[in-house]
Parts: sequence; structure tokens; C-alpha cells
Amino acid sequence: MRRVRPVRVLLCGTHMKALWEKLAQDFEGQWFENVDAMLWDLSAWIHDGDRILVKFSHGTGLSKVVEVLIGAARKS
Repeated sequence: MRRVRPVRVLLCGTHMKALWEKLAQDFEGQWFENVDAMLWDLSAWIHDGDRILVKFSHGTGLSKVVEVLIGAARKS
């Protein structure tokens, strides 16, 4: 991640908390305990023109976030 240098990093789920604790000093972003918490605050982190990479396994429920992002992109 440090080589790619993303502008923001948003992580979700209990398994990602330790990773966020290592990255928080170097990146703007936030760790969310669960998908609902991420969805609640997502609009504060996503801006027009952003390129977004979403990496997840289906068990995490982050497909809900992808659906919201696709819906927002279609409206703009």
C-alpha cells in the first residue's frame, strides 16, 4: 500500500483493525467496525472523480458498499 500511495484508505471489519493501526500514521482514512458503520460515513470520504478499489471477500458484506458506490456513480 505504501508504494501505491492511495489518497485515502478505508478499512472495515475486525480483522482489518490491526492493519489500520499500522497504516493510520501514513494515510488519511478510517477503520470501521462493520459495513453499516462504513455506509453511515461513506459520503464523507468519497468525492467526485475518485478512483476506488474495493477489495473484499463476499462474507464481509462489503458488496453493500459496492452497490451504493455504483448507484451513486449512475446518478452523477
